[in-house]
Amino acid sequence: MDYYDRFEPSVFQRIVEIIGRPERVVEIGCGDCRLGNFIARTVGCTVMCIDTDTQGFTVGKRQSKKSAVAHLVRMIQHDAEDLTSLCPPKFDCCVSIYVLHELEHPVKVLTQVRKALKRNGKMVLVDFPKGSIAEQLYDEEYYSTRMMQSFLKRAGFKIITVEYFKKKQLALFLAST
Repeated sequence: MDYYDRFEPSVFQRIVEIIGRPERVVEIGCGDCRLGNFIARTVGCTVMCIDTDTQGFTVGKRQSKKSAVAHLVRMIQHDAEDLTSLCPPKFDCCVSIYVLHELEHPVKVLTQVRKALKRNGKMVLVDFPKGSIAEQLYDEEYYSTRMMQSFLKRAGFKIITVEYFKKKQLALFLAST
């Protein structure tokens, strides 16, 4: 079990507490759609899971069927840099976990997310901050929390708050349109 897998359930639960009862959620960088399936199962809303790589979709589809939420979860291969071309922009919420550091143009993606959200829509972003154990585990570089907040502000988000998990090993950002 991966270091971060151990506290993923508490992170997922916190995300669900934050988003409340949305009708439509979009997940950016969904991988195997664990979070999207959890949200659909827990909240009962529709979730559009987007990733450029479909490798995790097989596992995600199997899990959504097993959890009886396949009718709520839609998995799409698409680049989030062009999110608004996918559908009419009107999601209640966007979630993204462990993805920001992977994006080539984070502000561009976040701007697309903001445009795809309804008025007073929520953006919940979780990523590893600079200096976290993740840098050693995965041999990657991460953004500082200040830089991540800056990306959200530059993309046009308001009311940005930060919560930390496991002694600042993970940062959760909540922003609104």
